[in-house]
Amino acid sequence: MAGFELLGPAALGAPWEVYVDEGIVTFADRARSGQPILFTQVPGSVRPYVQKLVTADTRRVRIAGLPGLLLRGEHAVLFDARGGGTRVQEARLARNTLMWERDGLLLRLEAEQPARELVRLARSVSSQAQR
Repeated sequence: MAGFELLGPAALGAPWEVYVDEGIVTFADRARSGQPILFTQVPGSVRPYVQKLVTADTRRVRIAGLPGLLLRGEHAVLFDARGGGTRVQEARLARNTLMWERDGLLLRLEAEQPARELVRLARSVSSQAQR
C-alpha cells in the first residue's frame, strides 16, 4: 500500500480512518478530548533543509532523542522527498503541528492540542505491525 512500514501513535490505538495519497499516509484519529488528530507519514527528509512559512512561532523539541519542530500558527513546510524533488505540506486541520524525522520518514502530528499532548503522542509512535 504505502511502500514503507507504517508507524502510528500507540497512545491512540488503531486509527479510525486511513488515507493514502501519492505515497503520503495519514491516520485520522481522536484525542482524549474528542478533538480530531491527524498523523501523517511520508518518505522524506528535513535534511539538508526545511523551509517554513509561518505567521506564528516555532519551538525545537526532542522526540525519543530525535530533533523535531513544534509549529504554531499558519504554516507550510517544504521538504526533500525520497527519490528527489520538493514536496509541500500545509496545515490542514489545526495550527499546532509537531514534525520530526524517523527512519527515513517525515512524521507529522496535527491537532488542536497543547504542545505537551502532541509531544506525549509523538513519543508513543511505534510500528503498526507491533500493535
